[in-house]
Amino acid sequence: MVPQGGRSNFRFDRRTRESLFVGELTITMNHRLGEVDIRYTLDDNYPTVGSPLYAGPIRISETTRVRAAVFRKGKKLADRDVVVFKKVEDLGAARSH
Repeated sequence: MVPQGGRSNFRFDRRTRESLFVGELTITMNHRLGEVDIRYTLDDNYPTVGSPLYAGPIRISETTRVRAAVFRKGKKLADRDVVVFKKVEDLGAARSH
């Protein structure tokens, strides 16, 4: 999962291991294997073959837990650990905590 757009509204805090953002954030996903389906959830549930199919950038505007899994022909090939994108009011202020 990769945040898109300028880095001015996103920062990964290595100390707390949090992905912080202000305003809105657009997330894109891809996988090194070709011809796979990426399915995802935004509610911290593990993706299943019935979860939404990733078809393009996902825009978030609040703290969101994103999970993704790779499927081929309906069979799960791999899970992606959860990534929490935490909305903050000010990246500078978040740095000091």
